Amino acid sequence: MKLGLVYLIINIISSTLSQLILKWQVNVLNFKFESFINFFNFIFSPWVILTIILFGVASISWVLVLSQYDISFIYPFSLLSFVLIFIFGVILFNEPITIKKIMSLLLILTGLYFFHKSN
Repeated sequence: MKLGLVYLIINIISSTLSQLILKWQVNVLNFKFESFINFFNFIFSPWVILTIILFGVASISWVLVLSQYDISFIYPFSLLSFVLIFIFGVILFNEPITIKKIMSLLLILTGLYFFHKSN
């Protein structure tokens, strides 16, 4: 396995996890932006700090990915994070599944397949 691919997997996992944890914390803490104090209490909670760290890991791994591949080739693969967030959004947060969402995911995956095959 190429090192650039490892960096891409780290990027996808860390960016996906950060979004899922952030959504979970917004739900658990019933966060609503009512004041700066409320906002600072939210962003300094341990789980939200973890998401900030994961954003950092995602950014660093993305820079490493970009050092290995052309951006025009690798950027479409970041859409895999979107697919994972949809799947886990349904599983963890009971978000609705619609035909349009399923068709959109299939188009993304089909596009990635053909994009990869063309390179």
